[in-house]
Amino acid sequence: YPYQLEGIKFLCERQSALLGDDMGTGKTVQSIYAARLLFQKGKIQKALVLVPLSVLAHWDKELERWAPELRVSVVRGDVRFREVCWQIPVHVYVTTYETFRQDAERIPKLLGNTFDLVICDEAQRIKNPSSGISRTVRQLNPKYRWALTGTPIENHLEELVAIFKFVKPGLFKESLVSFSEARDLIKPYFLRRRRSEVLKDLPDKQEFTIWLSLGDKQQQTYNKLERERVIK
Repeated sequence: YPYQLEGIKFLCERQSALLGDDMGTGKTVQSIYAARLLFQKGKIQKALVLVPLSVLAHWDKELERWAPELRVSVVRGDVRFREVCWQIPVHVYVTTYETFRQDAERIPKLLGNTFDLVICDEAQRIKNPSSGISRTVRQLNPKYRWALTGTPIENHLEELVAIFKFVKPGLFKESLVSFSEARDLIKPYFLRRRRSEVLKDLPDKQEFTIWLSLGDKQQQTYNKLERERVIK
């Protein structure tokens, strides 16, 4: 789609970027294709993608589909297996936020140089600046820093500031800024398109209700939990 080409251009031209398109508009595809172009131009050699566990397999599949020439290592499993995954010479390492936090201290010894590009998918995972995951992610020092989120954050000032501590360190020099000041500061690095604006040709979503019956044991458990909840 034309808006996706615009998103790819937006990412390629920025070392710091927050892509905030609505869910279902293809942020994964846009970031993969933009990264692919940076690899082809020789601007990056090694990339790290941090994701929630629920989309780990999706990223692996989409990387294979949209950037088949890039070698990918999905880092998951026990400690020994993860060490092998980190040491495989690939272009892109994909792992969860939790796994990265556990392995962060070992990664420099296993990989040597740092990453040239880091992509934080569902970047609301680092919206709490004091969390262990957020602090660990901010220790990274890549040339390119991209964050993706389908959750509107421009009206949540603290979350916005926390995410930009990774995306563009030092952008918010003062913790207390107004909403208008924050919007002006992030404008060069922030792109958000609403699904209703860019996918006008899609038919309206239709919902169909399907009733499912519980089995005997399921029903007994449900009734028990419902009674206990009502009592409490």
